[in-house]
Amino acid sequence: MSDEKGWIKLHRRILESPVFHDEKLLKIWVACLLKPNHKKKSIVFNNEVIEIQRGQFIFGRIEFAKELNMNSSSVYRRLKLLEKLKKVNIKSNNKFSVLSIVKYNTYQDDTR
Repeated sequence: MSDEKGWIKLHRRILESPVFHDEKLLKIWVACLLKPNHKKKSIVFNNEVIEIQRGQFIFGRIEFAKELNMNSSSVYRRLKLLEKLKKVNIKSNNKFSVLSIVKYNTYQDDTR
């Protein structure tokens, strides 16, 4: 779903974050920063048109865990921790989830 070209910004402040001190959590967080759309677009997913905003991506925990070569329950627990840390929001239905990066525009503004 994400645009696989380009780059992301990663601030040195991450060194002071609780995320940095858990290598699996850091891996998940960086993957979450790499995956979102950088601009709003509509996509067809499971025969449904879905509007995905800037900073969001369609997410499946099991597939995400496979991509990261991690246990899905470990990924789930750490994603819940990222929610508690107010870094992501996850909206789920019975078909898929949309993961949103909180403050995406702050993390990935277009200015250089």
